[in-house]
Amino acid sequence: MINARIEILSKEVLSKCKSKGIEVYTLKKSKANTIAFTSNYRRRREFEITFLKDSKYRISTRFLGYKKAMLEIEHSVFEDNDPDGRRKKFNVDLYDEGAVNRMIWNMLEHGYSEIPDVQRCL
Repeated sequence: MINARIEILSKEVLSKCKSKGIEVYTLKKSKANTIAFTSNYRRRREFEITFLKDSKYRISTRFLGYKKAMLEIEHSVFEDNDPDGRRKKFNVDLYDEGAVNRMIWNMLEHGYSEIPDVQRCL
């Protein structure tokens, strides 16, 4: 398994997270290949980065604002159902750390919402 490293995130991205009240941390144990981004006042995660094989990264979110910001940069956003089957999850695969930082910056700049909206599964 590939362990997640917060060091891939630029100082600018980490500073932007802090200004929005978003905590950045790696998950432990079975999901140690994931960096989570969680608002201090929300129970749910804003989004997460999963470290995949072959130096690939997957950014996932449930929030529609972040999906819109993802679509502004990357046109290969794909969706699936959340594990609980109640909401949609939006994902994008990226292949280098620079692309990850640009995507996260854009998501925070153009997709963050105090009152986020999710898409329910039918």
